[in-house]
Amino acid sequence: AEELEEAAEAAEASARAAGLPDDGGVPRDLRLQALQARAEADAEEVAWKRSVHTVKEAQQTRDLGYDQEARRYACLALGNLCMSVASHACLLEAGLLEAMRGALLVQDLETRFNAAFCLNKLCISDKAGQWDAIGAAGLVMPLVRLVREPDEESRTLGMAVLRRVTATVPENRHEALECGILLPRVLGDAVACRSPEARREAVSLLAHLSTTHRARRLIANSACLMPLLELASSPDPETSRNALGALANLAEDAETHRHLIFKAAALPPLIKLMRSKMLSIVRESSRAVANLLVNWHSHPIFLDENGLMSLFLLARSSDNECQFNAASIYRRLAPNTGTHEAFHTFPDPRGLKKYGLHPLYGLAQLRDESIQSMASGALYYFAANQDWKVDFATSGGLKVMIMLAGEESRELRMLGCGALRHMSLSTRLKKRIVDLGGLGPLFDNSMRAQQPEDVELLTQCAA
Repeated sequence: AEELEEAAEAAEASARAAGLPDDGGVPRDLRLQALQARAEADAEEVAWKRSVHTVKEAQQTRDLGYDQEARRYACLALGNLCMSVASHACLLEAGLLEAMRGALLVQDLETRFNAAFCLNKLCISDKAGQWDAIGAAGLVMPLVRLVREPDEESRTLGMAVLRRVTATVPENRHEALECGILLPRVLGDAVACRSPEARREAVSLLAHLSTTHRARRLIANSACLMPLLELASSPDPETSRNALGALANLAEDAETHRHLIFKAAALPPLIKLMRSKMLSIVRESSRAVANLLVNWHSHPIFLDENGLMSLFLLARSSDNECQFNAASIYRRLAPNTGTHEAFHTFPDPRGLKKYGLHPLYGLAQLRDESIQSMASGALYYFAANQDWKVDFATSGGLKVMIMLAGEESRELRMLGCGALRHMSLSTRLKKRIVDLGGLGPLFDNSMRAQQPEDVELLTQCAA
């Protein structure tokens, strides 16, 4: 082709030198021959490359014992089939999980990625019991191995599958922990990475793992704790909600409180998030705070960080879960008499006094027994404080406790009568209790209590 092109250029030059007209005859024919020759050369080169590629593939197939490219596409095809929930039972019966286990155990990352893609589509539903079956088939360990890969897409897909299979199957959570899912280079790196999707999957997986009692201490001691706390304030609502849910689960174990309260200083940001405008964020942050307040060392921090304002806003919520969390926070603070002064002296935004317990009075009157039980337990302790019981009674606490003493629930009646017993010790309140009708519930409970389990209630009435 090059020789023909050179000959065409030489013919053109000779024609110009001889003064002949440029009719393009000979040079044109030479150029056409050059183009044809070059096309034939290109075709030969393509054929040669194909033969070399075929030889390499054949050599790789002999070395591996299977066609790697075919396996990659097979995993993708099975993943597409798994998009239909109706096909799940048939695929499982045909041996899908055994095939995916083999694909996840190879060295080729693309094959493992495609296998994880297939499993992720399979896990969109659990109608065929696939979440439990994936763990029973020994797929948790290869998935954890995939999460260790530096490739973010592979890591994210592995976490997505693990998030689903650990949601309701405790055995899968235990196996993931045994396989080192909490190691710094596994979830620790994933929580701290830059990919929003990877962070979202990581915190969601941690939220599921933290429902296991054994995992809570491990997470609190792992490299995941500080990034998890940072992601609690993420602008992404889903990431923030899952991170807060994981922290709230961790706080259910008293052994984690030292790490959360002192090492991670988790309480101040959680108190701030209780004032969020997003309901899901408020729910999870208030649940975390309520769990941490079991530890009395957290009470001064709660008061110093203006936690009472967050609590009062929470108590005014119309959401049932927020109301329960507010009652729980009151209940955790009430046994500590060192917090009572802050409640009784908290200034009302409208300038009124003795505002701190007013939201609690409202919670105690809700027609939800679980909320009433928590709120009544807190009021019982406030009524027992001899330094503040008069303020408690005159600010509306006495009326609420008389009402609770007449409820149907034995627990509420016992707490109401117990609070009346505490207030009756004050000479300044005896007449007020009688004037407001406090004797009626006491007489009624004394006459109604006939069962052996009513002994405590009768004791409170007699006292």
